[in-house]
Amino acid sequence: MMGNIILTNVLTEAVKNADFIFEAAVDDIEVKRSILDRISHMSRHDTVIASNTILLDVNDLARYAEYPERVIGLRFLYPVYCIPEVELTTTDCTAPYAVEKVKMLLSEIGKTLLNRSGSPLVLSPLQIEARVIAMRKHIKDTRRRALTFGETSDAKGDNYDLRHSIINLR
Repeated sequence: MMGNIILTNVLTEAVKNADFIFEAAVDDIEVKRSILDRISHMSRHDTVIASNTILLDVNDLARYAEYPERVIGLRFLYPVYCIPEVELTTTDCTAPYAVEKVKMLLSEIGKTLLNRSGSPLVLSPLQIEARVIAMRKHIKDTRRRALTFGETSDAKGDNYDLRHSIINLR
């Protein structure tokens, strides 16, 4: 599923052949409605469109999209680099293929889906710190294994180039 990332300042070029679009505009209903309306008409009918929102009803947003069954809510928890969970909110009409596409994509980048029902997940400072500590330990252990055994993958067997880790382990 992972492919090329294309940089362009022309919206049509950016979305016309996309498999997945992640909209992360400010949580303003009019801004998001305008964006979803535009990108849903410019993209393929099977392109999954995810909206990052904590405040807005994703069902309301989906009403403004062509083929609303492909719209979902998707929220990466902060700090993104060490929190593996990503919150998924389906709409009343989200198609199973949309959820499966998102699951595959998130799995490829080492994230775990949490289905949201009710209020949004907000981690406490202690929960965030516990996840930061766990991620740091995981990276240190992975680096130690790589140096000891010459491995270049993490415990799950995913390809992972240890030279490109962006987490400060101090």
